Formats: sequence, C-alpha cells, structure tokens
Amino acid sequence: MKTLIRSFAGGEVTSELVARTDLVKVVTGLEKCLNMIVLPQGPVQNRPGFPFVRKAKYFSDVSKNVRMLPFVFSDNQAFSMEVGDQYIRFHRNGATLLVSGVAAYNGATPYEPGDLVVQGGVNYYCKAETTGNAPPNATFWYPLDGDIFEVPTPYLSADVMDLHFVQEADVFTITHPSYPPSELRRMGATDWVLTPIQFEPTVVAPTDLTVEVTDGTGTILYAYTLTTVNEDGVEESYQADQALNPATAKAVTSLTAASPGVFGVVGHGFVENDPVYLDGLVGPVSLNDEYYLVNSAPTVDTLTLKTRNGVAIDTSALPAYVSGGTITLAAVKNDLAAADAKNTIRWTAAPGAFRYNVYKDFNGVWGYIGQAQGTSFIDDNITPDTTKTPPIPNNPFVGTGNYPAAVGYFEQRRVFGGTTNRPQNIWMTKSATENNLSNSIPTQDDDAIAFRVRARELNTVRHVVPIGDLLLLTSGAEFRVISQNSDALTPNTISARPQSYEGANNVQPILTGSKVLFAQARGGRVREMAYEWESSGYSSDDISVLAPHLFDDYTITDMTYAKAPNKIGWFVRSDGRLLGLTYLPEQQVVAWHQHSTRKGKFRSVCAIPEGNDDILYAAVDRYINGQWVKYIECSASRRFQDPEDCFFVDSGLTYDGSVNAVLTLDADAQTQGATGVPFSASAAVFVAGDVGRRISYRYQLVDSEGEGGDFLTAQATITGFVDASNVTCTINRPFPADLATIDANEWALTVTTISGLDHLEGETVSILGDGGVRPVRVVTGGSITLDQPAAKVQVGLGYFSDIQTLPLSIEIQAFGQGSVKNISKLYVRVHRSRGIFVGPAFDRLTEDKPRTNEPYGAAPRLKTTQIPIVIHGQWKLDTPICIRQADPLPLTVLGIVPEVDIGG
Repeated sequence: MKTLIRSFAGGEVTSELVARTDLVKVVTGLEKCLNMIVLPQGPVQNRPGFPFVRKAKYFSDVSKNVRMLPFVFSDNQAFSMEVGDQYIRFHRNGATLLVSGVAAYNGATPYEPGDLVVQGGVNYYCKAETTGNAPPNATFWYPLDGDIFEVPTPYLSADVMDLHFVQEADVFTITHPSYPPSELRRMGATDWVLTPIQFEPTVVAPTDLTVEVTDGTGTILYAYTLTTVNEDGVEESYQADQALNPATAKAVTSLTAASPGVFGVVGHGFVENDPVYLDGLVGPVSLNDEYYLVNSAPTVDTLTLKTRNGVAIDTSALPAYVSGGTITLAAVKNDLAAADAKNTIRWTAAPGAFRYNVYKDFNGVWGYIGQAQGTSFIDDNITPDTTKTPPIPNNPFVGTGNYPAAVGYFEQRRVFGGTTNRPQNIWMTKSATENNLSNSIPTQDDDAIAFRVRARELNTVRHVVPIGDLLLLTSGAEFRVISQNSDALTPNTISARPQSYEGANNVQPILTGSKVLFAQARGGRVREMAYEWESSGYSSDDISVLAPHLFDDYTITDMTYAKAPNKIGWFVRSDGRLLGLTYLPEQQVVAWHQHSTRKGKFRSVCAIPEGNDDILYAAVDRYINGQWVKYIECSASRRFQDPEDCFFVDSGLTYDGSVNAVLTLDADAQTQGATGVPFSASAAVFVAGDVGRRISYRYQLVDSEGEGGDFLTAQATITGFVDASNVTCTINRPFPADLATIDANEWALTVTTISGLDHLEGETVSILGDGGVRPVRVVTGGSITLDQPAAKVQVGLGYFSDIQTLPLSIEIQAFGQGSVKNISKLYVRVHRSRGIFVGPAFDRLTEDKPRTNEPYGAAPRLKTTQIPIVIHGQWKLDTPICIRQADPLPLTVLGIVPEVDIGG
C-alpha cells in the first residue's frame, strides 16, 4: 500500500512523541532535521552554505570571544559588526570594510576621535582630540591592522557576549554593567566613533547673565536665572548661573584663616542672606567661581560666607590668602510693586538656542516668568509660576556598580535598566529625548522617570522589550510596565505588574510582530511571550516543549532573527550547534531544525538585510590543519537561476573567471572542432600564459513556450596568443548561432588551479565547478587542482543535509504501530533539486542518478518532479525514511509517498 507524507511543518520533534499520532505536530514532524530548513508551507530544503569572509582579528586564540551584532540603518545600509577584545570590525556583502586614501599625519592639524591618518606605513585611528602628538602614541592613536577599518572599544573578550544594544538611525547604544553606557555613531563610511553617553540636554544654557535695575528703588531681592529651549520646544537646558548685578561688585582686601573665615570687603553694603558670587582669589582658589550666602551679622567692611545649605565657610585649612577677589551680588534690590519699576536681565546667546525661559526666585524656588527670543528680558513685576521650574540635573550612571545592563526605546524615551547596585530599577529619559534624565519640582509629565520594580525576589532587570507595552524581562519574572491613570507613561503614573514567573537569561530577546522570543533563565528552553485578550495580560509559553532534546542540558548563548526569505529565528547553543526556528505563529508554524558545520562550532550570529534576503553572519570556531581557529562567515543566498551559482559549502570561496571586456567571435566559433578561430576582446585582457586555458560562455536554452531551459557551456581552448586583445582558439563546444559578440562579464576564462584557500589548509574540500560536482580535493599550499578546467567554482567544507521521519504511521489499525513493515520503494517529490540519497537508515542509502537526457556539455539539470527510487528496505516494527544531500547542490523535498509492505 501507499501512504502520503505531505508536510514537514512540524519540524524536528523528540522521538518520545512517536506514539502521539493525535498531535498534528507529530504527524508533520521529523525525528531528525539536520542542516535542512523547514519552509512555512511544509517542505524542507537544505540550508545554503557559509562563504568565508575573513579570519577574526585574534583568529588563532579561540578563547577570545567574538560577538556578531547587527547595525541596520536601512535595507541597503547595514553592517554585521565583529565585536571582539577591545575592537569592532564591520562586514557587509560578504566582505570587510576597508580604508583607502588615508591622508598622511600632519603635526599642525587638529585631530578628533574617528579621524584616520597614515604614519610610517601604518594606518591609525584617532582616539582622542590631539594636535602635535604623532603616532605611534597609545593615548591618542590606535593602529589598524593593515587596511582593515576598526573602532577601538573598552569591551574585553570576556564581556562581549553580555553586551546589550538598541539602534535608532545612525546611533547604536551599547550597555553592560561593567562599562559606562555608550553610543556608536556612524558619520561616514569609515567614520565611526564610540563614546560614553553624556546624560544632559543637547542644548546649553546661556552665559554671562547680568541683572540691573532699570527703573525703581527698593530693598526687595530679585534673583534670576535662564534656560535655553531648542527649536521644537522639547529640549530645555540646565539652568544658567544666577544673574549677577555688576554694579555691586566689591573687591576683597583680606581673608583670615579661621572658622568661619572673615573677608575684608570695604563698604560692601551686603546684608545677611544676600546671594553673592565669589571669584578671583589668589591663594584659596578652591573658593572661586561659587555662589554663597552672606553669613549672619556682617559689619560695614567685613563679612563671612556660608553655602546655600547654611554651612559657614571654614578657611583655617585652606592656603593663605595672597590677593585679589571680587564679591558680587547675584540679584538686584528693587520694589517692582511700585509704578514703572523694572529689572532688566541680559545674557550672551547660547549656540543652537531658539528661545530662552526666564525664571525668578520666589521664596527659594525658581518660578517661570516668561520667554525671550533675544538676549534680554524685562521683569515688570511678573508673578513667577512655581509649577514650572528649571530642569534638575540627574545622572544615575556614574561610577562602578551604577552602569545599566539593559537598554531599549519606548514611547519616545530611551530606557535603561538593571545596574549592579540597583538591579530592579529602570530609568527612562525625558520624553522625546535620548540623553536627558533631568526632572523638575514639582514633577512634570514629560520628566525623566526612575522606577523600582517591587517583587517577591531580587529580580535583576535583564531586558527592556518594547511591543504594545513595555515588558521587563528579569532573572526570575516577566513584568508589564503600564500607566495607571493615563495613556502615556509619566513619573506619576508608571506601574509594573508581573505577568509570569519564568525568568530570562542574559541573551538579548527576539522581537517579531507582537511577540517576544527569549531564552529561559534555567533549563535552556526558548519561550514565547504574547498578549492574550482573554486574560488582559501577557502569557509566556514554552515553544521548545516538543523538541526538548535540542535544549535540555544546554544553554542558549546567542540569538538573532531573519525576516527574509523566510521568517526564522536562529539560536546558538552552548555546544556550538545552531538551532533554527521557522516561526509563523499566525499560521501555527513553529518548527525547529538544527544545523552543524563540519569541523566547526557556531559561537555568535546576527542577521542583516542584503538585497532581498536577510544574511546570517556567524563567528565560527573551526579545527583546521590541527588547530582551532576563529573565522567570520556569512550565509549564501539561495536565490539562483543557474546551478553554477548555488553555494552549498561552508567556509567556502568562489572563483569567478568572468572578464570585463566585450568579446567578438568569428563565425567559425559555431563549429565544433574548428581550429585557429580568432577571438578579439575590447580590452587588453590576454597574456601569453593563457595558451591552454579555455574561453567559456554559459547560456540558457529557451523552450518552445519561451521558458528557460537547460544551461549550456560553450568553450574554446586558446591555442595561440596574438596580442593582449587577440587570441586564436580551437572550438571544444560550439557557440550559439548568430552570436557575434558577448557582453563584458558574460564570458570567462577557465582555470584548473584554485588558490587563496590558506584558511582551509590541509582540509578535504567539496567542489562545484560550472554547475557540476567535482571530485573532492585536499588543500595543499593554499590551493587545489581541479580534474577539469572550470570558469566558476565553489570550494569549501562539505556537509550532510539530512532528514529522518518518525517511524511511519499509516491508515490501518493502530496506525500501523505493532505491525512489521517494509518500505520497498519511495516516490520523493522535489523542487529544483539534484543529488538525493534515500533509504530506511543512513547506512542503507540509495542514490537517485542525476543525469537524464541533458544536452552534451550540460551538467545534470535540477529536477522539479516526483522521483521514484527503489530502496534496500528492511522488515521492522519502526520504519523511518532517511533522506540525505551529500553534494554541494540544492535539495527541496515537498513530500514523500512510501510504498509499504505490511507483515502479519
């Protein structure tokens, strides 16, 4: 009898579920899905290979961790960042970012962080502002490794796997509890700067504030200060120094060493509690540039001072007074209630200012009295509004133990959480700002927020996750941050409610749609967190429950998410295995698959957009030529038309012999065996040593319906060198009729030796040449020799792509369990595939012969059909089906029809 296996959408599941034929996930599941990707529609296909990008900076020391982080500005501006021991490198499109045209160092040029210079044949990156300090100088200059662009960082190898990050446009924020929170900013292609975040407004206060009485007299004190407001009205600077009354400046003539110290100020005119400003002392200079209050009972020519907190100034332990000093009243005296009385405040404009807020002191509290766009303001007895006060500076992230571990964005605020000293706290910047943690008295709705999550246990905040709400994933529970009485979070309405008590490990979660995927704190499982309308809250579900064998006794050490061509979460396991999760929850597709690489272990991954795909970049430890090394590799695209372009090897390279010149053909090129046929190139591309090489032209036949058919290769062996643009050839495989010229890069020169394989020295490599599988070779001296010339070659480490079904369930009593069965024949439906081995076990495989009726000179075509294969069956109670792709070729399995014999 025949049965149908129509879908593999359940992915790999544990064999412990073999009896659960009531579960759809088991019916559509696999016992093994290795190096095969489950597609959302149900098929499985072998994963693409990983081309070699570059050796990691410290490639020979695999104990040094490397973390791959995504920098994504847009779909066409993205980098994979190699973050290692105190450095960052950048990769995209399978290549590393390099520097070129670097200017020579000039001792008269002022340099800023990020500037590049060359000195003594070495490229240097400027670490700190400098003029005249020539490299090498470790204080100011960081040497680059050749022409590879790098940014120096403080992050040690032991810490890079615990870095947390979030990106907004060209600003990439990085946090770690052992380092100040920092921003990596991109200003140009090779102009990147990493700096600690300055938690302060982006606008600065005005300077040189003065106040004077323009009309009126009196003894009432009026003190003023200002702030700067930016153009959109969101950012307000810290307050400026209190305005001074220059007409009241008095010279200091003496100062005793006493407690309190007595200042000699002849005829000063100050009274107790007058606010004054002191500067210009020679001797006890620590007292300069400060504001004080006049202490009690001054005399006509002497006074003592106290701090604004009322502590008298003790000068007994300070250096002796030498000379100088000025004390100025930081206010004016007037009576603005009198008719026409006015005070005028003036200042020097601040850069970037759009307006200025003016504040007046009212019983020790600053109150708002108005705005100005110019540099002066008149107070004619305006009543201060003490519900609006200047911002109060605040930076909680100063010093060891006070650096946040988590970072994110939510409701136009940047969010930080989980310092060592305050592990349950979160901080949110002032609304619509990134660096401003200021607050006000009384509190304003747009003030920065500081909040502690109260919980039964000490739950360290590990992740801040913005979806519909702000979620806090901690070491022991998951919290939902909500507003109690309004739609927006404010300092007065913020609240946190526990949603579940699972806990998350330190690996940064994946956000997909309205769901969050995170690694469980203990047990190694992966959980999904999503909102449930029924409970009006968030639930946390174990989505690895059907494949516990992939997670138990391991931990997840890194994860990333690729959106195209399929939505797949990628998870690095502690043993170096890569787990994939095809994830479309809206279609009930949650399918696991596992991936290995020959002689290697995955250590970190990230996905970035390149073209129409999200490309997976990986840091991989490999055992090459008897030693462990660390490489950077990236997944190949599976989008190809011509089989010669497919890439199914790891740590591989591509040789492409295409030539950038137009080739003109003689009419005899259409005749096989013709000799002395002239070929002419539009540029000087030939050399005398090309004699014996072949000119190769690959083209596709068109069938009767105008659709693309087989790919053929025309070839001519170069037999004579005329000059750099002209050769003569013998035609091995004729060129298409009526083909007079071939466009640049559409033809190629073949090779038999592939070099540049030093990173695979001593290893046996798989080879695909011109779309055909070639015999394996061992890399010797960084090169291999092909059995036949080829124009396009993929070379790298081969790998097996395997699927194994669960023991067969068929439509008979007990679904066939308890009956011996034998599978004698299989009908395997494939799509654009070639090279398939099938059988009842991986040691009893039968190969489908790939070649059919292809034209001469064509590699076996890719098949989209149902392939009948007679296999070496076995009579057994449990009868799985095993399928393997062992060649560097594509395989997509749509379904299987086994022909089953059933015993008594």
